[in-house]
Amino acid sequence: MASQSTCVYEGAEEDHSSFDPASIAILERLNQVLESELNSDDLTAPAGILRVEYILAWPILAGIVAPNYILEALSDTKAHRGNASSLNSGTDNPPAASAAVTPLEVDEKDIPRLVRQFLQHVHPVNPILDVDAIYADSLRISETGITCDGESCIVLIACALGCLAKPYDAMVTSPSETSPGSSLESQSEELETARAYFDLARQRLGLLDQSLLAAQCQFFAGVYYMFTLAPLRAWSQFEHAANIFYIHWKYQSPDNLKQAHLARSVQSFYWSCLKSQVELGLDVYLPQSVLKDLNDAGSELPMPPELDACPPR
Repeated sequence: MASQSTCVYEGAEEDHSSFDPASIAILERLNQVLESELNSDDLTAPAGILRVEYILAWPILAGIVAPNYILEALSDTKAHRGNASSLNSGTDNPPAASAAVTPLEVDEKDIPRLVRQFLQHVHPVNPILDVDAIYADSLRISETGITCDGESCIVLIACALGCLAKPYDAMVTSPSETSPGSSLESQSEELETARAYFDLARQRLGLLDQSLLAAQCQFFAGVYYMFTLAPLRAWSQFEHAANIFYIHWKYQSPDNLKQAHLARSVQSFYWSCLKSQVELGLDVYLPQSVLKDLNDAGSELPMPPELDACPPR
């Protein structure tokens, strides 16, 4: 290198005189491929050709199903004119019915039980929280009351999800056991209780700062909307969670990255939020997540959660 000489490796240039023209043409083509630079645009996932609307537009399906059938079937796209009540409840209730509903009062003594339900049936799928911390917060809140901080917000969302979540084997039914109504109709009482907790949590979402806890609250708000079959609202919450996490990650102190428990929480949140956005984006054509450019936050996969992570009853 110091003498500016060119390195020549033995066998780098082989004698192709004995090759037939077809083989030589193939080798030349391979050399062109190896020497060409890969365009960064080619790395973008072709989400557009995978979405349901694109498939419904295939000529072979013309006249069978309208391409906009999926969007029209989503209840959370049907906002009532001049009325925001349908956006408050997370369901497609008419304005008159929504106005007549009296908000339920939550039982603060029941909070630890609902948080345990959440930790058993929801948290293992999205293990982004400190189990001991949220359960300790639930015990404290059940004794001292609900406040307007981030800890109360995440506990309230956990309670809402704890009302709706069921063991997996209880959700799997045979065709003969399937009722004509939806699963939401069959658990209307739990849904009303969950909505009461979630409405209290929504009052606190706008008061949170640009912290990891705020991103976690927004993320599980999206999970709640997925439970209540409102995918577009879920996407909005996932997008908000991703934006908060992006800002938090870019401008946090480097010393925080050295804390093992925080690093695990960051990695878990990154992959859980990105997974939710990608999966939802394949069903409904939506922009890609900002987290796809945050490679350093997801450079490693987090350790899986412990099987017995839920506090004892």
